[in-house]
Amino acid sequence: MAKVKTSQRLLQAALECFAEKGYYATTVEEICNRANANIAAVNYHFGDKHRLYERVWEYACELAERDYPLELPDHLESARAGVTHFVRNMLKQIFDDTPSGSFPRLMFQELSLPSPILPQLLERHLLQRRKLLFQLLRNWLREKGLDEESKPCLLDLLHYSIVSQVVMINIHRRAMRRATAMDHELRQQMEALMARTEGIENQWMLRELSTEKSEQVVTVLVDHIVGMVEAYLEKLKEGRAR
Repeated sequence: MAKVKTSQRLLQAALECFAEKGYYATTVEEICNRANANIAAVNYHFGDKHRLYERVWEYACELAERDYPLELPDHLESARAGVTHFVRNMLKQIFDDTPSGSFPRLMFQELSLPSPILPQLLERHLLQRRKLLFQLLRNWLREKGLDEESKPCLLDLLHYSIVSQVVMINIHRRAMRRATAMDHELRQQMEALMARTEGIENQWMLRELSTEKSEQVVTVLVDHIVGMVEAYLEKLKEGRAR
């Protein structure tokens, strides 16, 4: 078996540490220990912690694009299928605890306690996703015979509807995963609170969100998110949307 280069071990270790603890709580010493590398290795290979963090984000995006591409495959039969593909692969990342699912974990940490590079992260990585989703939504509007100017800020409203739900699912999953490590009584209290908030019938989903990824849960969530958008577009087409 080929020996893994020190720089790659550091990158993989840093990805794990930053995704688990965020930028500020992660130390260079911790990364080097996890990578079984000399304490000076980060400076030698990446310059400093700041630049290593930038490279970790690039690496996380590379993994996500490889395993969960948001760009459309050629065989999709409709504009709705394009939006569904986008939402499904966003959610599948959230339920993937391997390095390929690091992007939403890093984003959770970044939004919880922003690092100095948050502005460039938004511009470099999130803006591209926003542009892609806007184009998918434009395609869907055209397919429905609707004009994006038919309602003020229509694309923004549809975009926020989708992304806000994906973000909350990510936050919810991280919170429930942390609760797994808490004492049993506190975990029961959290689940009871969630049940009162979201309905008893959703308890099975709450359990799934706190455990390993579930294709069933992803499918339910995708159908819900995309279905809400479709229902709104139908109302808009009929002139009943506010």
